[in-house]
Amino acid sequence: MVVRDKMINIESQSRKDYYMDGEEKFGYFTSRIYNMTKLSGTIRDFYRFITDDIRKIRPARILDIGSGTGTILMTILKENPEISGIGIDPSRHMVRKANLKSKRKGLSGRLRFLQGSSRQIEVSQKFPLIISSLSFHHWKERNTSLVNIMKYLDESGKFIVYEMYDDGSLNRKLVKSHLMSSDDFKRISEATGFPVDISVQKGILKAVYSR
Repeated sequence: MVVRDKMINIESQSRKDYYMDGEEKFGYFTSRIYNMTKLSGTIRDFYRFITDDIRKIRPARILDIGSGTGTILMTILKENPEISGIGIDPSRHMVRKANLKSKRKGLSGRLRFLQGSSRQIEVSQKFPLIISSLSFHHWKERNTSLVNIMKYLDESGKFIVYEMYDDGSLNRKLVKSHLMSSDDFKRISEATGFPVDISVQKGILKAVYSR
């Protein structure tokens, strides 16, 4: 009876809706389509930029918010065996796919994926590095999310957001609604009181929030 209760509880948690009204939701089919985007050259370059950047930081632990099917975290952990990580995503389909991939790659001992969101982070520890890549632009209450995320940083930790920047190229015009500007991040910094350092390289915007 106890085992059954636990199973029911797990199932009810997996059905919880972590999305806000108006946020793009990823279900069974859209999660599979999303997983295929890593095949594009633009996305591969974007991921490589992030993994190279994090290799320079060399944090002991990483929390990835909006981790999708886990490609970035798995790449980082595979290349850096001293790092452990947690990924959270509101889509149970994304989380399931990520955990299956992690197990297949032999990373499940250092890496796990959980349902959650920028507003609902259901972990107990703090992290020296929290990241979000191509997810921040989806969030409806970014100021509220940032205030919540900063609670999970170590005292000297950093929250880094990676987004595509409008560099005027054709492929950026095709995804105009998904792009963010430096001014977007500056406004969030002013509203929340958390300082931000912004840089743009190779059409990628990097915003680093600290305490």
